[in-house]
Amino acid sequence: MGQRLNLEIRKKGKILANAYYHWSAYTPDSFRLINIAYDYITRNHHKEDDVMLAVHALEYTGAGMEDCELTEVYKQRKYAGVEFKKATDRNEGLLAISEKGIESTIQWSEETAIIDITDPKNVKFNFWVVWADDEDYYIENDKNESDVIIDYDFDPEEDMTYAQLYSYVKDLTDGKVVRYSGRVFREIA
Repeated sequence: MGQRLNLEIRKKGKILANAYYHWSAYTPDSFRLINIAYDYITRNHHKEDDVMLAVHALEYTGAGMEDCELTEVYKQRKYAGVEFKKATDRNEGLLAISEKGIESTIQWSEETAIIDITDPKNVKFNFWVVWADDEDYYIENDKNESDVIIDYDFDPEEDMTYAQLYSYVKDLTDGKVVRYSGRVFREIA
């Protein structure tokens, strides 16, 4: 578990583009990819349409399209003449925008991170690249005496601002266990 990441860029609940990364569904690795895509989005959201913004943000992380995805995409007239980055391998990311491609990449993933650009000036994040357990299960099976547990006042399984996401990932990668409403969250390292 914890190796295959699906990074999605959404708007109003619709997946605009996603990328599958093999060996990247670890908390710090996936956060690094989110940062790269988010950096692109914040600098370019006013310059491109939503789908191309999502595509370029994922290409910026290293992702590209496989030949089968390019074939699907070029069936749509609006992408005729558009040059997309070709995939080098699944570790760098396999990018999809076609319905068929998106479904395929989601099918292979184990963990998911979402960047929601519904409001580009107030981007939201969902970050499920963590171990999540009920607190009772954690106490009975996994708790160590040295664990530092910190309580959160927001639900890490819901939309987060970038500041919340940054704080959450920093706490997890510093070895802390985050607790919210009877659930605990730990880093996938």
